[in-house]
Amino acid sequence: MKNDYVVWAGLLERGKNFCVLDDLDNVKDDFELKEGIPRAEGFPEDASFRMDSEYPKAIALADNVFNISRVIVGSKRLKEFIGKQNPRNIEYLPVTIMNHKARVASKDYFIVHPIHPQDALDVKKSGCTWSEIIEDEIDEIKKLVIDPKRVDPEIPIFRLQHYYRPVLIRRDLAVAISAEGFTGVRWIEPADYPET
Repeated sequence: MKNDYVVWAGLLERGKNFCVLDDLDNVKDDFELKEGIPRAEGFPEDASFRMDSEYPKAIALADNVFNISRVIVGSKRLKEFIGKQNPRNIEYLPVTIMNHKARVASKDYFIVHPIHPQDALDVKKSGCTWSEIIEDEIDEIKKLVIDPKRVDPEIPIFRLQHYYRPVLIRRDLAVAISAEGFTGVRWIEPADYPET
């Protein structure tokens, strides 16, 4: 039986020269984005990502832009499509994407930020290793086992409480996003996560 959820991931289609983004700039405490802490109030107007200099020829913008910050950086079109589903736990934080020459490539992108993580990870079955530094945070898992009964059915996109790395999305919404032809998106089955 298929899981109700899949992991949201980026897709680098090398033939299309989609860019990779470096760190998020001008945002204090950006770790809060990974922890699902609300940030819409007071989010800086100059928040931006730079294209990664390690990929100098990669300048095209996908709908879902691959980035090292592990956040969803979506085009205006992708943001609007998700918004039509009326998810009640999503913030849309506007960001500017700067090209390799520090010029504006686009101002029409948003961090699609799921807030209020779900306590849905089956800790025992996932084989978790807890952090020795940060209390109540999981560093690694052997496999990703989700208990769908512990996910609010009105929340289609979420992070997990204690293990913030993956963003999960309800399978039917992932299928709908793929059907619309949005670029730069791929889905990982929970059974295949973490990828080796």
